[in-house]
Amino acid sequence: MTALEATATVEQLETEAQSLSAKVERLRCEIAAMKQQLVPQLPAKDSVRVAGHAEFRAALGKVVSENRELLTRLSK
Repeated sequence: MTALEATATVEQLETEAQSLSAKVERLRCEIAAMKQQLVPQLPAKDSVRVAGHAEFRAALGKVVSENRELLTRLSK
């Protein structure tokens, strides 16, 4: 391989590397856009907290309902 051929090969590889870098950057932007669409607006901690709160309220409502039924039976 001559110096001229080696230089041409290096230039070709540099061009390919730049092209791949541009593709990677474009894919990163696309992934970031997809994540924004898929991830809820609330931060993860708040989402878990809200979900846990809803489950807690449902369980509490069930217990309150059962206690009311028991009190109704006892008062008869």
